[in-house]
Amino acid sequence: MDTPPQSMNTATDDIIQILNPSDCFTLAMDEEIRQENMPGSQCGFALELTNAPDIKAIEQRINEFSQRFPLSFASLQQRGKRFFWCQREQPFPLFHLHQATDTASEEEFHKQTVLQLLNHKQARETVPPIEFHLIQSASKNTFLMRWIHPFCDAKGADLILKYLCTNDAEQRLKFDLPKLEPLVITQLGKYKWWQKIAMFIKAKRHITQLDTLQSIIHADTSKAPERLNFHTYTLSSEQTQTINQHVRQQVGLTASSLYYVGCFMRALHRMNPEQTGDVYCAPYAFNLRRNKALSRLLSKALCES
Repeated sequence: MDTPPQSMNTATDDIIQILNPSDCFTLAMDEEIRQENMPGSQCGFALELTNAPDIKAIEQRINEFSQRFPLSFASLQQRGKRFFWCQREQPFPLFHLHQATDTASEEEFHKQTVLQLLNHKQARETVPPIEFHLIQSASKNTFLMRWIHPFCDAKGADLILKYLCTNDAEQRLKFDLPKLEPLVITQLGKYKWWQKIAMFIKAKRHITQLDTLQSIIHADTSKAPERLNFHTYTLSSEQTQTINQHVRQQVGLTASSLYYVGCFMRALHRMNPEQTGDVYCAPYAFNLRRNKALSRLLSKALCES
């Protein structure tokens, strides 16, 4: 076999892995969010800590995580019609420390820092797949994980947090073992090519039908979105338990899947309904599309809960 030209090697020798089909779906969401002049599918999970943590210990554990999972340093790049995780020429820090000097407005400092981090606009090729931020003030400590959705989903973020919080080194070595193919690849491999075509036609027909429905969107759609905003809800243990029971009764195992957040939002909405519609719009960027949603959760049964 002839040796390929040097230019061809250069175009592919930095590729770590290709995006799987489910990652490409979230990448489509990322593109739509960017078209609305927002920073893309940035996701965040913040924990308010009861005590000031050991910063050196956090840095050490994050460094260990990055060495174990080098994809955390990767760059998402398009090659032809496909997207790949590629190596970077220069690594970047994964851990960042933010400290307040003004003790008079601690709450505002933490909120504004989180908003700035989640609304930071950066090119898809240069945005870090994941970052860790410790926000500190005199009496408040917030630990924030921020990632882009094609890197991991909510379950993946949960596993990363568990990795960082697991003190037993032998237990940490068991994370991501055994090595398995993505579930979506395994499931698609069970179908013949003609069955895949039939599923594609059925999915396209289903999406077209969904787009004829009026969705409930909690946003002022008269103005174009410019940044992500959020509201903090504090629920008692009893309220949380009641909502969880309603969600599981109405949607079953779906309540434990990626759409748990959407189901939870729907249950919260039914506690104080304000809008009517055929379906509830529950993708992560649910307030961006004016009349149609990229992904919908059919939860009509929850209207009666």
